[in-house]
Amino acid sequence: MKKTIIFGFSLIAVVLGLYFVLYSVWNSKDGYWDDNWYWYGKGLTENNKNPLYFNTQTKRNLFECGLAPVSIYTEENGLHSGTFYVDKDGGCAINKLFDRAGSFGACGLAPAKEGELWGYINTNGDFVIQPQYKYAGEFYSGIAVVEDADHHYIINSSGEILHKNESSIRQNSTRPKEPSVFFCNEEGYGLAVDGRIVIPPQYSYIDKFKNGYAVVENNEKFGIADTSGDIVIPIEYDSAASAEAKLWQSDIKLSDTYAEYDNAQMNFEISDDNIMTDLSGSRLYDRSVYGVFNSGNARWFVNAATSKSTDKIGVVDKDGNFIVTPRFNSLCDPEQPSYSDRGWYHYSLDGYAFVFGDDDNYLIDRSGNIIFKMKDIEIPK
Repeated sequence: MKKTIIFGFSLIAVVLGLYFVLYSVWNSKDGYWDDNWYWYGKGLTENNKNPLYFNTQTKRNLFECGLAPVSIYTEENGLHSGTFYVDKDGGCAINKLFDRAGSFGACGLAPAKEGELWGYINTNGDFVIQPQYKYAGEFYSGIAVVEDADHHYIINSSGEILHKNESSIRQNSTRPKEPSVFFCNEEGYGLAVDGRIVIPPQYSYIDKFKNGYAVVENNEKFGIADTSGDIVIPIEYDSAASAEAKLWQSDIKLSDTYAEYDNAQMNFEISDDNIMTDLSGSRLYDRSVYGVFNSGNARWFVNAATSKSTDKIGVVDKDGNFIVTPRFNSLCDPEQPSYSDRGWYHYSLDGYAFVFGDDDNYLIDRSGNIIFKMKDIEIPK
């Protein structure tokens, strides 16, 4: 019995060890990819049997600098086989296939991998910061986090090192035109604006910005910082709510202009079993799923199953009226419906969404106009 128990614990230890080894190898191999990354749209092309995925984050534009990264995956084993860029017509914007690549920042640079190292390319596909990093993140507010064999760094768009940390630096997911909050291990949270560090890493926490202000915590006390890094409400309050209340008293409204699920703006309700009703309880549609239409304006995707004449999907406004007529089969990958909590139902911040039709998958705009078909996308030779 004792030997069986020892063998069982040994087996568990071996399995866990193997898991962490494989996890480390996977992350060191991929470098760029992290938990903030979403598979956004999927489709096949006429001349390529492997699926294409548009990758972006739900808090940013799909087309940064007019370009969107598209990844090719091998159907048989799911391995990544390259990334390229398309424009808003679905045309190949940069005639080059990178080992890996991410979205462009407002500074006009995107992380791209060549061989085993990462660098940064411009919108022509040329490396302006040569491949030299083990890891390279996207640019937010003019800064990016990179890593070599020994250190983690914050750099600007010229490649200049603004800060160094021996352990780790994490850049919080940031919306366009907002300051960049970053965290340095054993140092704390800091803030960067337009390629400059305006608050060195020192605070226990800096929250996301709302209308140009963010809650700052230090030694269990709270205050408010603005986008210049100035502390406008002293860090002396016992709770974030008290600091925000002090800001409200100064006639500055602190509200999230990027609210994703603001039900107070919706003139309908969604039940636990996904039935949409008006505010009086009358049934509108038999099936609905939530999604984000664009920044600051929540919208809901619904299936107009009650019409009996169609079982297609469309998009409604805050009053429950269709603004995209129901004519699509799905607003997510039919094979991956469980991914709805990872962005499949979301419009991008600049107002694009992928839908699935009878003969192909499409990119549509806010009005439901088809921008291009996935199968028409050009792939670099």
